[in-house]
Amino acid sequence: MYDKEAAGKSILAYQSGSFSEVTAQRFSDWYKNNNPGSLIFYLITILPLFLIGAGTAKMQLFEDIQSKKRKIVFSGVALAFSGLLLKAYPYLSSKTIMADYAQDIFGGAMLAAAYALLIALASEYKMFDWFFAPLEAAGRLSISNYLFQSTVSSMIFYSYGLGFYGKVSIFTGTMLATGIYIFQLAVSRWWVGKFYYGPVEWLWRSATYMKMQRFIRGNRS
Repeated sequence: MYDKEAAGKSILAYQSGSFSEVTAQRFSDWYKNNNPGSLIFYLITILPLFLIGAGTAKMQLFEDIQSKKRKIVFSGVALAFSGLLLKAYPYLSSKTIMADYAQDIFGGAMLAAAYALLIALASEYKMFDWFFAPLEAAGRLSISNYLFQSTVSSMIFYSYGLGFYGKVSIFTGTMLATGIYIFQLAVSRWWVGKFYYGPVEWLWRSATYMKMQRFIRGNRS
């Protein structure tokens, strides 16, 4: 449930705290939802999503999309409508713990499945290649992009940077996030044309195989 006092403490730390105070507050906020006591909850809520994904791949549901087009459209629309309804439920009725959990666990999963189905269908048409190519490039640099977003955003919002935490409107925040992501799409598209992996992905792959992996395209060493 929402704790107004705890929220106020977090906002104060993020807006005016030192680097160590912000870091300590971040860990405290993270640990409230990610602790040994929550492990069982995550096992019964997140693990099934992995199993559904594995089952989908095993059943080859995303192969031969054209022959399943009508089923995909129907399923995607149904899941999107149901997911949006569950997402809106806490705001349309009394806000309870069960409503919040239904919103997050079922609403989010349904919308994600709807996005996956509709994207899989759209990817079959050449007219959408211009749209998916930058997203594919960004996906290949997913860890590097995630760390870049985190670093830039922390410098914008936390007190050891510009200190804008809690001081921007929803519209401004949305435009800022959109601008950062568009920049990443452009850089990612350029990057994959020059390099095999993102910088962090290259380090991770080299460590995994315990061997330096190829990095620069056209360089065989």
